[in-house]
Amino acid sequence: MVRFVKLSFDVYPLFAADVSSDGQLLAVGSEEYIVKVLDLGLLTTIAFGSDDSIRSQDLESTVLASFSHQGAVNCLRFCSDARRLLASGSDDHTVCVWMHQEGSQASRVSGFGVSPAAKNNTQQQVWKAIFRLRGHEADVQDLAWSPNGLRLASASVDNSICIWDLSGSSSSGHLIVKLDTHQSWVKGVAWDPLGEYFASQSDDKTLRIWRVSDWKVVFETSYPYSQDATFCRRLSWCPNGQMLATTHAQTAEGQECCTVFHRTNWKRRCEWLGHRKAVTVTRFHPASFCSTAAKSSKSNNNFVCAIGSEDGRVSIWRTDALTPIAVLCDTFIETVQDITWSPVAPLLICCSSDAALALCLFEDGELGTLQPPEHLSVPLPSSSSSSS
Repeated sequence: MVRFVKLSFDVYPLFAADVSSDGQLLAVGSEEYIVKVLDLGLLTTIAFGSDDSIRSQDLESTVLASFSHQGAVNCLRFCSDARRLLASGSDDHTVCVWMHQEGSQASRVSGFGVSPAAKNNTQQQVWKAIFRLRGHEADVQDLAWSPNGLRLASASVDNSICIWDLSGSSSSGHLIVKLDTHQSWVKGVAWDPLGEYFASQSDDKTLRIWRVSDWKVVFETSYPYSQDATFCRRLSWCPNGQMLATTHAQTAEGQECCTVFHRTNWKRRCEWLGHRKAVTVTRFHPASFCSTAAKSSKSNNNFVCAIGSEDGRVSIWRTDALTPIAVLCDTFIETVQDITWSPVAPLLICCSSDAALALCLFEDGELGTLQPPEHLSVPLPSSSSSSS
């Protein structure tokens, strides 16, 4: 049985959420111009450990650090390596990359630092802005790290995508290339886990797949995407890079859906249906799962993806199923803006424009049996087994 709790964490719309690769930290960004880093273990204990009402001071006790931009924080992504790097993008047109500092006071990039509200927090961690990236002329809407953590992609409503090299020592980074051929605002980017391709979605109603070796477009389609505007179009690759779940799609009959493409030939693999309004965000769990009804082996592995929509609902799908595992019908009043998973537990976290976080904890076996990383390299089952 799914355990679900909704937390009114702030009075400002929440636009971004991400969990660190070790599962210990949750970062959230809002219209308040502030990034908050939370103790996810403590937050989960508070959320699920008591039947009493959760007080605002209980939630504030989970804040380990708080630092600011000069505009709303629209996107956040932790790097997948062990360096504890967090990238943030903002309405101030900049991208900052923050590093957790162990036991020392950090100097800060001018104009960026700890928010006044965090100064009295005795649990505060120290995070230093080690990169401040300026390449956009308008709001930064999405971010994606390369698999090796040395490059970062940023997408903006200036119709462009910047690819940054962060392997050097300069705090301004190195702009490798600026991809500016989209005809409207770019609102979603995702780096292929295998490092070969890069995907983007824009308000110009297109999905583009770029080849990383030369940054040429190898696939582009405008069908089945709607041109209606939403705040974000956050797409997601499955952990072994064989499938790409995209946002803002519609069936031929005009029904809202998430369209999933297969890497082999960029053919549509399936459509996940049911949301009443546009799909705004998709996010795969970073691990694979074996069906509890099947013998644990590589051939039985599948992936789990969560989908958020303008209808305020979140649906959770497995790639071997025709129907969702669960649908959180009363999750939010307003649009789901971002989704993230704990990499070490069956825990789903979502945030919304109505200033709330939702935590969804699945019982053991509900998603399947969590599999070790070496199982990610195997081929997926044939598309006929899970198409809808």
